[in-house]
Amino acid sequence: MAVPLTIFVALIAGIISIAMALYFRYLVFKEDPGNEKMIEVAGYIEDGATTYLKIQYKVLGIFVACLAIALLFLPSPFETSDTYTRVVSGAINWEQVIAYITGAVGSMFAGWLGMYVGVKANTRTAQGCTKGTKEGFNIAFFGGAVMGLAVVGVALIGLSIWFMIIPDPNIVLGFSFGASSVALFMKCGGGIYTKTADV
Repeated sequence: MAVPLTIFVALIAGIISIAMALYFRYLVFKEDPGNEKMIEVAGYIEDGATTYLKIQYKVLGIFVACLAIALLFLPSPFETSDTYTRVVSGAINWEQVIAYITGAVGSMFAGWLGMYVGVKANTRTAQGCTKGTKEGFNIAFFGGAVMGLAVVGVALIGLSIWFMIIPDPNIVLGFSFGASSVALFMKCGGGIYTKTADV
C-alpha cells in the first residue's frame, strides 16, 4: 500500500512546527529576565515546577509501563487469532504497545518543553511590560506558542511516521491513546498543583 502524499505533507508540517517552537523559545530566552528580585522569585517557581514535573513523570512512567503490559494481551486490530494462540506463537499486540509508548513519550516531551519555557517566560514578560504592552505581549505570545506548536508537531510527526511504517488507520489508536492518557493526567495534576500553589 502506497503512502499518501498527505502523510509526507503532515510530516513536513510537524517538523516545521517543532522548528518554530524552538525558534520561539530562542526569542523568549534572549529577552531580559528582569532584576535580581524577579530572578530570585522565578528561581523558586522554577524549582517547584521542576520538582513537580519530576515526580509526576515518575508516576506517569509507572502508569504507562503497566498499561503497556496490559495492552500486549488485548486483541490486536492487526491480528484475528484468539489471545491464547497469539501469546503462544509470539504474535502479541506489539504494534499498538510501541505506538502507545511513543505517543506517551511525545506528550511528555511537549509538556516538559511547555512548562520549561513557560516558567522562563514569566519574568521576561513582566520585564517586557515595563517597556510597553507590545513588548510584554510578544514575549507572552511566543512563550505560550511554544507549547501549542510542540503538541501539534509531536502529533503530526508521530502519526506520520507510524502511518508510514504501518499504513493502517488503526495504528492511530495506540499513539493517540498514549498521548491522550498522559495529557489527561498532566492537566489534572497541573490544575491541582497550581491551585495548591495559589493557596
